[in-house]
Amino acid sequence: MEIVCESAFPYLSEAELLLMSPLAISEHFSAGDYLFKSGQEKIDLFIVQRGQVDIVNPRHDNEVLVSHRVGQFTGDIDLLTRRPALVSAVAASDTRVLRVKNDHVREVLLKISHLSDKLLTASDIAPGATELDAVQLTLDCGAVISAQVVLIVSGVVWRKLEAKNAQRSERAGVYYACTTVEAILHDRSDVAVVGAGNSAGQAATF
Repeated sequence: MEIVCESAFPYLSEAELLLMSPLAISEHFSAGDYLFKSGQEKIDLFIVQRGQVDIVNPRHDNEVLVSHRVGQFTGDIDLLTRRPALVSAVAASDTRVLRVKNDHVREVLLKISHLSDKLLTASDIAPGATELDAVQLTLDCGAVISAQVVLIVSGVVWRKLEAKNAQRSERAGVYYACTTVEAILHDRSDVAVVGAGNSAGQAATF
């Protein structure tokens, strides 16, 4: 049985679900109904309220790659980049979800800024992503990662902005890393890069 780290398929807390509810609509899907299909562009964000949503590979007879249960959500960074989906999502049973239209995903992340971290770490697993067997690593959580190249990062200590009350704006205006998520959220805003090193270069690039 495949074991997957929770960070790859994060759960939303009850508090986060309450914040999300006014920004979404509740929809029902019967077993076998598709939430989205492979090749579809601008897929919506679905959060499971009841039941189960399977992510399937249509290229291999709809093999189930992963199942999302109550509190989990479909999609990853492609919700913002709007690249076509590589997989399909289908209700495994009588299922109710919260649905956020793709055009409103950015608004949700701006209002609930810390959700961008979970969206960035989420993954719906591209077909064939686990087929490489050159190197295998077993993580503390039990997950097994197969890859041809493994980069080991031993850790880093971040310096934080030495400004009064700066911590109050962390993940809501003050960031210590710039990713595609932040670049999309603030693409029309004036920004300042403070400091140097890899993070500053990354932020300037974005």
